[in-house]
Amino acid sequence: MHYFTFADKDATLYENSSSLNSGLDEILEVRKDVSDTGAFKEVSRTLIKFDLTYISQSIVSRLIPDSGSKAARFYLNLFDAHPTSLAASQSLFAYPVSQSWVMGEGRSYDNPITKEGCSWNFSKGINDGTLWTPELTASGATWYQNTPSGSVVFTSGSTGNSFGTGSNDEFRLTVAGTQYNFIATASKAEDGTISIPTDSTPNFFFSTGSNTAEFTDNLASEINNADIGITASMSSISSSLGGVGTVRLHMTASSITTAGLTDISSVTGSTAGFTTEITSAGTFASGTFSITAGDYNEEEITIGSVDFVFVSGSTSGIFDNSSTEIFVLSGSSTGSSLENLRDTINNSGSLHGLPISASVSGSNSGASSEFSVLILSGSQSGSDANLSAASSSILFTFGTDIAKALEGGTAANVSTTTGYGSTGFSSALFENGSGSFGGGGVPYEASQSFNQKSEDVRMDVTGIVRAWLSESIDNEGFIVKRRGNVGNTDKFSDENNTQRLGNFSFFSSDTNTKYPPTLEVVWDDSKWNAGSLSALTSANLEDSVLYMKGLRPEYKQESKVRFRVVGRERFPEKTFSTTPANLTVKTLPPSSSFYSILDAETDEVVVPYGSGSQISCDSSGNYFSLDLNGYQPERYYKIEYRIQSGSGTTDELDQYYDEGFTFKVTL
Repeated sequence: MHYFTFADKDATLYENSSSLNSGLDEILEVRKDVSDTGAFKEVSRTLIKFDLTYISQSIVSRLIPDSGSKAARFYLNLFDAHPTSLAASQSLFAYPVSQSWVMGEGRSYDNPITKEGCSWNFSKGINDGTLWTPELTASGATWYQNTPSGSVVFTSGSTGNSFGTGSNDEFRLTVAGTQYNFIATASKAEDGTISIPTDSTPNFFFSTGSNTAEFTDNLASEINNADIGITASMSSISSSLGGVGTVRLHMTASSITTAGLTDISSVTGSTAGFTTEITSAGTFASGTFSITAGDYNEEEITIGSVDFVFVSGSTSGIFDNSSTEIFVLSGSSTGSSLENLRDTINNSGSLHGLPISASVSGSNSGASSEFSVLILSGSQSGSDANLSAASSSILFTFGTDIAKALEGGTAANVSTTTGYGSTGFSSALFENGSGSFGGGGVPYEASQSFNQKSEDVRMDVTGIVRAWLSESIDNEGFIVKRRGNVGNTDKFSDENNTQRLGNFSFFSSDTNTKYPPTLEVVWDDSKWNAGSLSALTSANLEDSVLYMKGLRPEYKQESKVRFRVVGRERFPEKTFSTTPANLTVKTLPPSSSFYSILDAETDEVVVPYGSGSQISCDSSGNYFSLDLNGYQPERYYKIEYRIQSGSGTTDELDQYYDEGFTFKVTL
């Protein structure tokens, strides 16, 4: 079965205009514009969101399977709208957006530009003022990746502690069982220049630098150039790069095939020592409370030392907020009141100073039993994020009868370990306190490669959609882009290098064509219970015909239809029977009989042959089902068949049937 749902909203974010909204553009673009000199470059990224309510309900009701061999897979479909100057080989990536956004009603060619709605800098518009977070580095949206990452911190510049400044100082990295050796060298050629040996996997060579910071920066570049599925960067944590301070080497598993890292170690081949600073991250405090339906006016809730007081009417110009008392507009319903409280907490951080953020988990509406739930999360680790809560009102209930807004936070622990050249290889622990990257799991990343020509996108996004359906992360839609990080600080990425890759164009949900973005759900819904029916033999199939029973010329778009298909020998043998041989129903081969749906005008494939288009069988014969909800109305569609038999044998048959079976989908 193939089920299609159309995008709820989409937009393009353009780097060349920090506040331009393009929510109503007919075209979505993933651009990369590079100046003639290569010194100047700008990119664009695309946001697309789908409503998963029906899909989620269908999984709960078991209409769509989510486990086992027939579990559904999900595909993002974007349709080519004449891109320009595409490079011969490149890839597009999709990630789940990690922040809510507003589509807006602007167009890229508006003059003056429309600034309300999402843009490169703002998630909801310039008047709302919500920036893509983290605010210091983010632009062009933020997204989840769920790839392993970790940092090693080196102390630099102190006496006897200058790891990386001696020749043959070495950092070893083991990736998926393969050990790679990154070796610093200070060898000089006869002309006085530094001579770097040629790299030969698993050995990679680079210049030491004059201090640990330069060594770390050179090491990061060499890790990136090695192309081992790891992206590395250096940052100075304190002091200047050349002075006494600490330097961080941060690494991220940049390839979807990089499952994780183990056995991380570093070594110095000289007498100089090095110190790694190990920081356990601590845990964030969290908590929940529910609000029951009632009159919130003048009711208050205290979190930490701050009173949040519900008032009616406008809070502007009537009540003066302070660091200890902040006023919240009482909404028209429990849910809206809770949302107002959430927004007040999140948008007044500079005033109340509480290390918290808030989100709405859900609500239950039903007259006096209406209630809503708010989740509070600590914005810093440590015990100081454990905040008390209290309220004199019976409308507020904290957690499981506890007076805590947040609890469970633990402080970070810092320790150091020192290694010396004379001791040989010494473990260089990551900041999470272990010898391997933290985090990871199934990466929230999908991709598709393109070679020498533009084409439609049909990207397998199963991992991302399953994360949404399981509520591991919130569904804020996809971001479709080239390889690159938040803020475009990775100089080795497709977005941030100077390679000219061209511009992808796809039809948006506001297109006037039949090509809006779709999310396609594919699963094997085939069943086989032939009863007493006999099967067509290989000999029968060599010269067979297919016909359809009860095929109507038109079907409503909301229909769920069962189509009957019958196969028979072209020239059946004569038998002594009261039923004509050409009316005797026989079955097609099980598990190797497929249908395909095409656009009758363009011959574009809508449903391809595959596991999601296997033909079923019951005691009346062969059939398949279609959910026409995602089909374009007022379009004609064609049905074709593929029948296989004797696979892997000398009698193997693989036959295609195009018998002109068509139908129209109407409103």
